[in-house]
Amino acid sequence: MLIDQISVGRGTIAVATMEGNIHPLNDEDTPMGTFAVTYAYSAASTAGRDEHRPRHVEFLQKQFDDGRLVKSGPFGPEEDPGALLIIEAASKADVEALMDQDPFYRNGLVEKRSIRQWHVVFGANTGADTARN
Repeated sequence: MLIDQISVGRGTIAVATMEGNIHPLNDEDTPMGTFAVTYAYSAASTAGRDEHRPRHVEFLQKQFDDGRLVKSGPFGPEEDPGALLIIEAASKADVEALMDQDPFYRNGLVEKRSIRQWHVVFGANTGADTARN
């Protein structure tokens, strides 16, 4: 792993380069990983989700503002009820601890949750993007 700095806007950020990919570093200088979190909701949880949605959205907004949540949203209307969240964190355990705080999860509205590390090949800050530009 190579620790370096890259220019971002008018400043620089510390990054770790591993296998040709660039990963932002957290405060502990640990390379950040990307994780795909999926939620499955039961049809019976609709009223509860409606009740807790403002706190759920507030929680997600804070994660987004703090740079942990990259993207998120519910699955389409033709899919089973659920959501996909893309999280940047140092470890799967960190993601689990973070997502345990989601009001939907804390109130038993998530029927099934999966957390999987995701190695991004195409997308922002990857070797494939650099080669294309």
